Amino acid sequence: VKRIGRFAGHRVIGDVHLGDWGLQMGLIITEVKKRQPELVYFDESYEGAYPAEAPFTISELEEIYPTASAKSKEDPSYKEEALEATAKLQDGVRGYRALWQHILNVSIADLKKNYGNLNVEFDLWKKESDAQPYIPDMAEYMKKEGYAYQDHHRMATVGGFSEYLVLPKFSLEGSCEVGSRKQPSAFKLDKSLGLKNLCLIEPFSVGCKAAASLNPKGKTAVVIGAGVIGLSTAIMLKYYGAEKVLIIDFSEFRLENSRKYGILTCNPKKENVDEVLYREFGETYAYGGKKCGARIFVDCIGIQAAVDYFSKYAGYAATLAIVGTHDAKDPTISANSVCFNQQHIQGCGFMPMDKCVEDICDMVRSGIDLSPMITQTFTLDQIDAAMAALNDQESSQKVAIIYE
Repeated sequence: VKRIGRFAGHRVIGDVHLGDWGLQMGLIITEVKKRQPELVYFDESYEGAYPAEAPFTISELEEIYPTASAKSKEDPSYKEEALEATAKLQDGVRGYRALWQHILNVSIADLKKNYGNLNVEFDLWKKESDAQPYIPDMAEYMKKEGYAYQDHHRMATVGGFSEYLVLPKFSLEGSCEVGSRKQPSAFKLDKSLGLKNLCLIEPFSVGCKAAASLNPKGKTAVVIGAGVIGLSTAIMLKYYGAEKVLIIDFSEFRLENSRKYGILTCNPKKENVDEVLYREFGETYAYGGKKCGARIFVDCIGIQAAVDYFSKYAGYAATLAIVGTHDAKDPTISANSVCFNQQHIQGCGFMPMDKCVEDICDMVRSGIDLSPMITQTFTLDQIDAAMAALNDQESSQKVAIIYE
């Protein structure tokens, strides 16, 4: 790539960018310490100059690292030592820094020789550690500008309201910082919209975030899965201006519910998927042969068959949004198709929750009644029956528990 860019007249800088600042360094240091504990590098009271010559050769390093890596996978205490060594290195402990410099000197000399034999050269020999001095200021800038923020003490946000399961500051005003903006930690809902519509705001917020992140206005979309998340995504895609949306599912009951909202449907049990997609979205050609013209695919069930629809039918510059996940094995995707068709893969999207609530309520006010999606209601003492009903795809879309 560098040579092609230069041939085309561009100024291109080649940087080897060595990985020198993580656990791999701690593993090497730990193994060296195990083999040669008497080395002065491990005496933290030592204040003199360190030896100029490394205590190992490149051949020994090539054996030390895989040995250390294998030990760390089998022995938790060994890995803990390696993590501690990594922390000492990054904290600037003199002996560890000196040993690390030997590792770099020996490795880089060998790399330059090998790259030279291949006629490969770099303008810069920067390393991960070269970025370390910039990280504190960068982190402060990102926090100040709202790019980095605490997610209410959670490591991930799964589900439309998951950021708000714990309300550290209960407020209807803008008390919670999300990104660079403030928003409420609780939302006052318009009762006139009806209880069933309001009950659906949480699952609809998942579809809302996914649809908005795809910028669907004027585009065509295929949604795989007609459960409440799939149908909410399809409805929100239409609301945000998608030209045509088709949903694929095996449940005729759920597909009939989808058709009530103007969503096209396909049941692979009864229809030929090829014929339906080519008829509704037209034919196009890309890497892999004939494709359909849909620009957006949304996986709302998280199994291999759903991703396979994207690999088989998605054409040039199509986008796959993965909104649903499953406990089964993670799906795989055609890397060749993604690469050569310039396709895009994204997650479930982000949108501030107050904006989700606002858009969903505005949609209901515009005349789109979501309440038929709640197909059964149960009392709290019927919760087992409610869960059983929810799993029946031929009679249930979404159930509600009435708590009094």
